[in-house]
Amino acid sequence: MLLLSLLFTIVLMIFGYALTSDKGKHTVHARRSKSMAAGQGQAINTFASK
Repeated sequence: MLLLSLLFTIVLMIFGYALTSDKGKHTVHARRSKSMAAGQGQAINTFASK
C-alpha cells in the first residue's frame, strides 16, 4: 500500500510539473533565435559554386 501511494504521489508530481508554464528559454526555438540575432550579418551559402 505504501509503494502504491508513493507511485501515485510521484505520478501526480510529474503531472503537475508538466502542467506548469514553460518559459521557453532552453528550447530549440529560443536557442535558434538567439544564435540568429548574434550572427545576423552572416549568410551561409549551402549551394555548391559552379
